[in-house]
Amino acid sequence: MNRSEPEPSGSPFEDVTLIRAGAIAGFDASATIVSTIPEAFPEAHRRAANARPAAILVSAGRVAIAGEPNVICGFAGDRPPRVIDLPDRLVMPGFINVHAHLELTSIGPQPYGGDFVGWVAMLREHWPGEGEAFAKSPDPEWFAAAAALGAEQSRAAGVQAIGDITRFDAVAEARRAGGLDGVSFIELFGMGTPWDAEALARLGEPADGFQPHAPYSAGPALFDAACASGRPVSCHLAETHDERRFIAEGDGPFLDLLQSLGKWSPDFASRYGDGLSPVRWMEPYLRRAPWLLAHCNYVSDDDIALLAETGASVAYCPIASEYFGHDNHRYREMLDAGVNVCLGTDSIVCQPANEPQPLGILPQMRRLYQRDQTDPALLLRMATAHGRQALQLDGKLTCLATAPFDPDDETDALTQVLQRQDPVQALALNEFSS
Repeated sequence: MNRSEPEPSGSPFEDVTLIRAGAIAGFDASATIVSTIPEAFPEAHRRAANARPAAILVSAGRVAIAGEPNVICGFAGDRPPRVIDLPDRLVMPGFINVHAHLELTSIGPQPYGGDFVGWVAMLREHWPGEGEAFAKSPDPEWFAAAAALGAEQSRAAGVQAIGDITRFDAVAEARRAGGLDGVSFIELFGMGTPWDAEALARLGEPADGFQPHAPYSAGPALFDAACASGRPVSCHLAETHDERRFIAEGDGPFLDLLQSLGKWSPDFASRYGDGLSPVRWMEPYLRRAPWLLAHCNYVSDDDIALLAETGASVAYCPIASEYFGHDNHRYREMLDAGVNVCLGTDSIVCQPANEPQPLGILPQMRRLYQRDQTDPALLLRMATAHGRQALQLDGKLTCLATAPFDPDDETDALTQVLQRQDPVQALALNEFSS
């Protein structure tokens, strides 16, 4: 037998499910998928990409191979135990949402009035009971219930894994119980002694990962300890002009806020006001661990070069950035420089009220396609492979996203695209579900 052809009978894979789909897109962006690919499997199909019609072979609950039916179906054996027919679906890898706040889901989308401090106060108004009392002694179960709702909405939008920011172990448990892979970053606050003592204690506890909130809300001791933890690390960085002013000049609204709260100490003031950008301020920490940096809205050429040199990943949240008035993000220059840019939603609060998938990644992709004409294949990599790299996931696919179309209806918008273009072009048209 020619070794480039599939075996005609028994499958070399275990616990097989065969999915026959109308089309697939983006599996070349998905680092495949099982640890051992049979030697007989054709080299040209080992990193399957896009096909119509198509087939996907699932082995032991994980996608193994995908591609043209005449190639894939032979590896399912003569009589695979399970066959799923989806002739009217475009199937893609599950999306990765690298930056979210699931614990705010129950608040829902809200308008932004241009005042960030006022916006934070608005969030507290949606907490149960008296906002200030709840802020001082929050109920983790309230946030966990909100996270469970967020996990459900994420899975419904085809999200496989998430980088979620939380203060509570109960929220991390809700994410896992909701079927979402990923990392729950424990959020840490504290600018110097004694305000960082509680956060430093948390760094000694079990957790997926840690997030010193930002350079204006978490001091050097927390960044040092996060690097030393050996776990995935993240922070908000270069998000606003006020942050840049605080780090470079040591004054401005963030200094005023810290002083008003009694949380500014001359003991660590020397770390601020040296004219550094937020990215340059982070340099000692960037060189010690692979950071996932949320936003990076305001960066220079020098900053981008440092991000690329140190292997940092950037979580770009296009809709949230526009919501807060941050324009002209340099994600394309970052990608050109070799920075691993991936996609996130931020919280549901920042999403449009009429968005049916507020915690989905496809709306973020569609926004960049419509606004910047970004290549859909690149968007798909940002939404899948880049996200897995940023969250240090193993690359195995356990979730698929699908979009319906009518292959017999030539007026169906997705059918028209699939007839004349690569399936990946369908990103601009449809909503996806898991």
